[in-house]
Amino acid sequence: MTGKRARVASAFPPDFFDGLAQPPLIMRKGDALTVEDDVSEEWPAFVLVTNKKGERGWVPERYLRHQGKSAIATTGYDTTTLDPSEGEVLTVIEEDTESG
Repeated sequence: MTGKRARVASAFPPDFFDGLAQPPLIMRKGDALTVEDDVSEEWPAFVLVTNKKGERGWVPERYLRHQGKSAIATTGYDTTTLDPSEGEVLTVIEEDTESG
């Protein structure tokens, strides 16, 4: 679906971003990360990681090569959450069908 356009069916609720005060995690290939113990029941394909600057974010586990709590990013990933309005048209730059 890359390059196609999609219309936003509904916007996030007003309080959605209340718990996201921290900056997004921008993970680059080769970054050293710590895998946290937190588990998401809603998004089981994701793990919570922390980088050396203390920035945290949920990333697809398949993007990591890890042993225990230490991990190396095998690809880049950006946890920035978009905040589109209902009816807004977005261009799809990458589709992830594996993360749920």
